[in-house]
Amino acid sequence: MADIKLIEAQLAEARQQTATAQRQLEDRLLANNGAEDEETASLRTVADLHRSRESSLVRVREAAQRANSTAAIEARHQESTNGVRAARGLERRYVNAAKALEAALEATAVARSEFLQVSSELQAAVRAVCVNPELTNAHTSALYTNSARSWISDGAVRQYVRSLFQEDSPPESLAGIAARHMQQTIVRLEAAAAYRKSTHQPQYIIDSESALRTMSEAGEGA
Repeated sequence: MADIKLIEAQLAEARQQTATAQRQLEDRLLANNGAEDEETASLRTVADLHRSRESSLVRVREAAQRANSTAAIEARHQESTNGVRAARGLERRYVNAAKALEAALEATAVARSEFLQVSSELQAAVRAVCVNPELTNAHTSALYTNSARSWISDGAVRQYVRSLFQEDSPPESLAGIAARHMQQTIVRLEAAAAYRKSTHQPQYIIDSESALRTMSEAGEGA
């Protein structure tokens, strides 16, 4: 592209030289009462040369502006073509990224299903502990409530998705939450399994077989 600023600077210089030469010519004519002589002719020639150069530079500037405009339009067309080329280059990466996202979502669904399965098995283990006849309804109800952790499979997943859109903060480490929850649950289940009601047992416990034998011997003696 043409250097318009350089041409503008040359044109300004030419205009200044033309104005100077024209002023010198007019001063000479005024001093010479309008009569033409050799010096006047020389000054007129110089003024005409500067004026001609000024006109040439004006035409050069106009041509440069047209050329630059054409080059700019062509550059825009080239940029548009490059954009299409860039889009074609991104096609495979775009599709692969979508596949990766889809696989990650499917993996999340599978992991959530696995967690729900393990949670269901944990509830079955809790029910097995709750068969302890010594436990009260309050005990069993507390065990069922404390062992449930649906927030991990539901609330945490929703919170994590919202965090992707800057609508919420990421949840705490689910593995850490699950580890603490299981530790607390196991401690409660162990305590529940070992629970016994306090009873007042007799000082001497009679063995049933001994009692029956004694009664039999007494009958024979009679």
